[in-house]
Amino acid sequence: SGPVPTPNREGPTANHRHEKANDIENTFREIQNFFFRPKQEHKAILSMNGRGVTGLWNLASATVQRKGSTWISAGVGYGLYDRSFGKKLATNQRIETISAPFTYMTVPIENLETSIQLRGVDESGKNFPIPTQTDWETSDLQDIQVMGKYRFLDNTKDRLSAAVGLGMRIGVEENIVTRRGSSGVDYETFLTVTKGVKNFSVSFEGGLIFPNGEDRTNSGVADMQYGNFGFEFRPNGKLNVGIEANYLNWNYGGHASETTLGAKYRVSRDWVLDLATSFQNDDKLAVGRQHYTRAAIQVKL
Repeated sequence: SGPVPTPNREGPTANHRHEKANDIENTFREIQNFFFRPKQEHKAILSMNGRGVTGLWNLASATVQRKGSTWISAGVGYGLYDRSFGKKLATNQRIETISAPFTYMTVPIENLETSIQLRGVDESGKNFPIPTQTDWETSDLQDIQVMGKYRFLDNTKDRLSAAVGLGMRIGVEENIVTRRGSSGVDYETFLTVTKGVKNFSVSFEGGLIFPNGEDRTNSGVADMQYGNFGFEFRPNGKLNVGIEANYLNWNYGGHASETTLGAKYRVSRDWVLDLATSFQNDDKLAVGRQHYTRAAIQVKL
């Protein structure tokens, strides 16, 4: 008689398990190649953030537009708030804003961006026990902001950049309840670092704001600190998508953390459409924001 065959100790499903493991490994490899070894690298879509310098949406990145270029941006934003004067709003109370920023940005020398922004606002409140009225609405020019950003590190080999920024915001309309700052002259400084890898980039920004004026919700205006972390991905040459984690601390005035989802679409070489929505994670500011959505169109002159 011949030798006795060795039984398959792995059982009848061994081949199926091996195929499943290979499928998982191939899927992981495809994802890895998609991010770190793409067949084609796409150029980043550069646009201004909400403060008038190149960045994601709230975050200012260390990227700078080309020397000699000039851009304008016009946008609209809607904000809904669920805290006022340090208390949660009742179900019949409401604060909302419609803002309209217009920004002019230019790059006069290598690595330096400068901008000026005018921000109009329509702010309204419903059912508030204010001595003079229960409802209010304010429509006016809210702020004029001047901002500059200088990139002092640009390592093209490692795709690592760093920049510093300085800004000044001048309050125009005093009776703005939702303003994050004062109605006087506020000064801002920040440091930002950006690291690029193939078709995505990560950025971190930390900054300080020094309010210097009256504030309707907190008469003892204190300094503010903020931090933004952002991830941006370029799936193709026409679209960038990303996510931000945003944090703001207002000394003696509370804090707020938000998550921002955004997208940039390249309409043409000189036109960019910018969309973003910020959602509240934890907001303990005197006037707390539930969410904020903005859209802007940027044009190269």
